[in-house]
Amino acid sequence: MDLSLVLMILLFGGQDIDFEEDDQFSRKFVLQGKSEAEVRQPK
Repeated sequence: MDLSLVLMILLFGGQDIDFEEDDQFSRKFVLQGKSEAEVRQPK
């Protein structure tokens, strides 16, 4: 994902949940959710 877009999302109160174990995934996608713990749970 474009770095400038991610910075704008974060600047205006958005969140980005990153996964340290999958850096490439975290760079490509901006994950958001009401509960970070629930987003991190495998389905």
